[in-house]
Amino acid sequence: MRCTFPFALVAALALAACGTTISNPRFPNATHELATSCELYRGGPQQSRPADLRLEAGTLVRVIESAGSYTLIELENRDGGYVLTSALLPLTEQ
Repeated sequence: MRCTFPFALVAALALAACGTTISNPRFPNATHELATSCELYRGGPQQSRPADLRLEAGTLVRVIESAGSYTLIELENRDGGYVLTSALLPLTEQ
């Protein structure tokens, strides 16, 4: 089993510390990636129903708006919703 997540995380943090922008040609508007797997809720944060989608660590997202412990994000396919703010890792120094 091959595990590249720790290397990718270290590389992203090192580049962010240098102020280097990490860009992905498939999703150039991405501002963050998910550091951990998490649930996405389309209707709003902390739904009383099950999550609409499970996102994997490493998924690129664009942050739209912070809403406390949850953040409204957009995915590459223009789908979006709320994820835990603590799951987000900036792609650039913020």
